[in-house]
Amino acid sequence: MQNVKANGYRKQAFYYFRKAIEFLEKCEPYSDELLLIYTNYANALDSCGRVIEALRIYRKAIGFCPRFGMALGNYGRALEFYANTVNDSGQYKDLHCHAYQAMVRIITVSSGKTIY
Repeated sequence: MQNVKANGYRKQAFYYFRKAIEFLEKCEPYSDELLLIYTNYANALDSCGRVIEALRIYRKAIGFCPRFGMALGNYGRALEFYANTVNDSGQYKDLHCHAYQAMVRIITVSSGKTIY
């Protein structure tokens, strides 16, 4: 019973995330709030196993602000998780490489060095 209730809350939260994104993309397309909502929405998607969709939303946040460490870190962590679920060794290595690069970007951003 509790699981059904939690699932209902999750669906409702996803609905409100999508509505907030839709509203802010129209009214304030470059606001800090939109960046935070993208990241939190992707975190919520990732936490319930929707990793591919979460990666897409993380990339939106990173495209919006390439120096936002929270999106970069969560993107790298989600990529690493996804890489561990892939059976193809080539894709496994590529995904881990991209995850590593995202993590290196966080260190570079937080240290104040210029990134390219």
